[in-house]
Amino acid sequence: MTTTHLFAELLVIGFGSLVWLAVLGASLFGWDLSQVSKDISLWEVLLPVLSLVYVLGILTDRVADWLFDRLDLRYRARYFAGDTDRFYEARRLLVYYGDLLWSHLEYGRSRMRICRGSALNALVFLISINIAWARAPASDQPGLL
Repeated sequence: MTTTHLFAELLVIGFGSLVWLAVLGASLFGWDLSQVSKDISLWEVLLPVLSLVYVLGILTDRVADWLFDRLDLRYRARYFAGDTDRFYEARRLLVYYGDLLWSHLEYGRSRMRICRGSALNALVFLISINIAWARAPASDQPGLL
């Protein structure tokens, strides 16, 4: 995998984190997000926002990796029955003999990284949106009696 692919993955994950952080910040601190686009030019904040998104992507990826690692170990134990040597031997065979298989494995790992980060972002977004909804005045909550 190239560095560009990893950078793009981390940006995708980081933008998801930025969304729930904006919702959470708006609800906790009373920010009016509709005014942001009127007050600030996109070009003025593009580089700082991309830098923030990249760092958020790294942090979210690490946390998601840590959370999902337990699940990975459970599956590995189930399919390799505690024989970790067999697991690593299978990985070595892929590296040495299967360029096409190795590139497919890397592609799968890339997709898994994005899915892990997106799953974590979705969970935290749901929590953030519930906090925002709970803190909103009753007149701003459609459907409530």
